[in-house]
Amino acid sequence: ENYEAISETVIFEIGKGKNVWTVTPSVQSWIYGNMPELRGEARYGSSSITIAITSPDGTVYDGPFSAVSDGDALRRTKPGNYTFIARVEEHNNYTALVHEGKFRISSPNSNRWVYAPQIESWTVGETPKAPVFEAAYNDSAKYYRFETKDGIDLGNRAPEVAGEYVLVACVPAAEINGSMCDPLETRVPFHVYERPILTNVWTVAPNIQGWKEGELAGDPIGTPEQGEVTFAYKTAAGDMLASKPTAAGEYILIATAKAAYYHDLVAEVRFTVAPAPVSVSKTAQDSNGNPVYLTIDGVAAGTSAELEEIANAGEDAGFFKRTKNLLADLGYALGAIYDITMSDANGAAVQPEGTVTVTVSLPQWLRNKSGLQVAYVNDRGEVELMGGTVSGENITFTTTHFSTYCLVWSDGGGSAAKTGWAIFLTVLIEFCVVAALATSAVAFVIVYKRIRAAESETACKPVADQTAAEESAEASDNRKPDDHGSE
Repeated sequence: ENYEAISETVIFEIGKGKNVWTVTPSVQSWIYGNMPELRGEARYGSSSITIAITSPDGTVYDGPFSAVSDGDALRRTKPGNYTFIARVEEHNNYTALVHEGKFRISSPNSNRWVYAPQIESWTVGETPKAPVFEAAYNDSAKYYRFETKDGIDLGNRAPEVAGEYVLVACVPAAEINGSMCDPLETRVPFHVYERPILTNVWTVAPNIQGWKEGELAGDPIGTPEQGEVTFAYKTAAGDMLASKPTAAGEYILIATAKAAYYHDLVAEVRFTVAPAPVSVSKTAQDSNGNPVYLTIDGVAAGTSAELEEIANAGEDAGFFKRTKNLLADLGYALGAIYDITMSDANGAAVQPEGTVTVTVSLPQWLRNKSGLQVAYVNDRGEVELMGGTVSGENITFTTTHFSTYCLVWSDGGGSAAKTGWAIFLTVLIEFCVVAALATSAVAFVIVYKRIRAAESETACKPVADQTAAEESAEASDNRKPDDHGSE
């Protein structure tokens, strides 16, 4: 009666309770065969807690939390490390809860290393060291693998590349005498070291002998202390060749030896492929205007030859007479002299390399002389018969050196030197090495000259009658011989 009625509408909400763990879930580690002990309580929904237990091999248990302690679900789970997740699912009146943890089931037969795993480091190229380890239980099932320091699995093959690695030694769990034994795993770091680079040497120095075009090419030699040797060729200008050169020129042999963990060994050797030997010829005239033909076989390309007669007169007469008398005392006849020189493409005097063959044409009057051959007469007056081959109008001989040579024939014990018509042919090859000559000039001298010792009327006289005529002819050094072609 004293106041009026009043009303107010208030809206409110009853929210979900925030759930929390009043006892944090845990699984106490236990020994294989015993009952596991689990703990865990939530503010709301403790009776609905579930747990999932997993190992690397998969899920072991997934069900009510309370059933683990009440039953035999985990009693026979093998020893090892495990993970669990405890959950309270979201409800209309409270929020969800999740907790993750770890535990271990131990073996009653605790395994151990009798010999702890170990491995020696090694150097690349050496035989890898084998791991050594031994377990107290289940040792026959042990195994190992290798990993890089970054954890990349290499299997059980030893690493071959230098670097840092890890040996993983393992023994699996096993049932021993009705009880499980623990697995074992130990990680041991080690190194594979880089092998130092060493210096190789030649036990046989590389070399190759040059050859001439058309000849069989020489084989290179060269032996390294380590590894195998390979040979290659290039021109003097540096252009590489696919095989041994065949054309004349200057070349370089490249010998290369390669061996693991050794520096490459390289050597270069210069060599020459000489031009194929050639034949050079020269036609000259003797003092009577008759042609004299000279051929030299086996000389270098570009070589030229010159022939000039040395007359039995002036300052040459003494040399001619001494040589004639020396051979006459030995029973051989001697004739006139020619000077033959050889020069290269640049005009420099040269000597042949190796053996050369010399061919000189014979005048008609000499072709039937008995015992015609080449003799070597040195500057000391020593004579050596060298032989020679007469073929038709020519005589041919070979030589490996340059000295004084004569073309001689037997005069029957010296009688030939007393005949009225004493006609001689001397082939003289002189090799002169003059110290003042920087180019070591070499001259071939083949001497040819004919001397008429008497008038043609004495040709048929007995030997005793011809002596005076011959001696008279020798005294006249400046007398010009007639053409022997008329003989």
